[in-house]
Formats: sequence, C-alpha cells, structure tokens
Amino acid sequence: MLKKNNEKVENIFTDGMSNFFTKLLLFVFSPNKDNGFDDNLR
Repeated sequence: MLKKNNEKVENIFTDGMSNFFTKLLLFVFSPNKDNGFDDNLR
C-alpha cells in the first residue's frame, strides 16, 4: 500500500517537472516575447 502511494506521488512529481520544463522551454523559445534575452541569442 505504501509503495503504491509512493509511486503515485513520484508520477505526480515527474509529471509536474516535465510540465514545468515544457512551459519553460516554450517561454524560452517563444519568438514574440519582449525582453533582453532574445537579442543575445541572435
């Protein structure tokens, strides 16, 4: 029972992390954001 719960928590955690990184990548590579980071990459 405890192990099952533990796996569930880990799944939620990894899903959250991948979701976070996906949003981060979308933010970093989005072409229409208006800040100074973009100019350094070109």
